[in-house]
Amino acid sequence: MLHAEKFNIDASLRELMPHGSASFPMEVEWADFRRMVGGMISWHWHEDLQFFLISEGEVEITVGRVRHHLKEGEGLFVNSGLLHMSRSLS
Repeated sequence: MLHAEKFNIDASLRELMPHGSASFPMEVEWADFRRMVGGMISWHWHEDLQFFLISEGEVEITVGRVRHHLKEGEGLFVNSGLLHMSRSLS
């Protein structure tokens, strides 16, 4: 589970948390926005490709200047190197 206190970024907003390993460069994370500070994951970017799948509720994911409103069962890919943030809408 992704916890707000473990979400580390540097001065350029690059996420510092490692994902996967050299032998298996993939990781699945589950984020409970009720446990996040302010119900959100703040602006950040990373070298990894990211796929969001909403399991319940509604989430707004902003990539650059574009806002995406996702509902349960919907998903979104965010390419590597793109500044993005997400927040709960429910």
